[in-house]
Amino acid sequence: MIKDSDEIKNKGHLDDEVSCGELLAKTRLIKGLSTKDIAKELRISASIIEMIERDDFEKIGVPVFVKGYLRQYANILDLPVDQLLESYNQLNPEKSSAPIVNAAIEKTSKFVLTPKLILVSVFALIALFLIWFLVSMLTKKEPLLDQVTGIQDIQDFEVMDFKSVMNEVNLIEIEETITEKSELLINQDLEPVMNEVNLIEIEETEIETSEFLYKEPEGLTLTIEYSGLCWTEIYDVNGKLLFYELGDLGKDVVVSGAGPMDVLFGAATEVLSLSVDSQNYPLPGLSRQDEVLRLKVSKL
Repeated sequence: MIKDSDEIKNKGHLDDEVSCGELLAKTRLIKGLSTKDIAKELRISASIIEMIERDDFEKIGVPVFVKGYLRQYANILDLPVDQLLESYNQLNPEKSSAPIVNAAIEKTSKFVLTPKLILVSVFALIALFLIWFLVSMLTKKEPLLDQVTGIQDIQDFEVMDFKSVMNEVNLIEIEETITEKSELLINQDLEPVMNEVNLIEIEETEIETSEFLYKEPEGLTLTIEYSGLCWTEIYDVNGKLLFYELGDLGKDVVVSGAGPMDVLFGAATEVLSLSVDSQNYPLPGLSRQDEVLRLKVSKL
């Protein structure tokens, strides 16, 4: 039986009649190891080892975790890793090796603010403000015209009546009174309109708006320590992949990039600590082993 496993390594490929799970189980038995022995080495439960050997991969989780376990299992038994992964891909053709990427991250990365987008937004705001101002001016002028027209009607009426009461009313005094009232009405209506517009305030508002729309991405440096095997993925604020592999005890991970960052831990209980710019970043409490944790990490 030991000879059979050596022949598989020398040929460079697996027998089509033997699946990757079957080969792992046979080789484990040849070496006199139990599923608990393998589980202890991989720091996972024995039930996962049993599912791997039965080729029952769907119950384990996403393909990227399965491949990580297969790689470690093959190394323990001294089997060809690439051929085992090829056999797994043949059993799971539709679930090959697509990374776990949140669709929301991809959509967000497509709409990152650019100087061109900021300028277009500012000009659109200015155009809307000017349209609103013109509409306000026209709305306020209509009552003014009605008032002036009403004054003119009163004047015409009174002129007609003046012929019968010429001795009681002085025409010159009436005309002066009407003129003063018209000027007073015009001034009262125009002063609020002129006070509403201040060019200096509009320019300051444009500058404040442009500063509000554009925000420089923050630079972050993440440091991760592990107590055991944990699949880890790290993406920057634009969705760029910064780290994508297994972390392990004694193998610290240090990543720098634009934040906030999207971090995924396949077995979060194996993460000893997470630091952001040399400051400890608290992790939420975890209730079970091998729990998947995904979080946004930004400056403290």
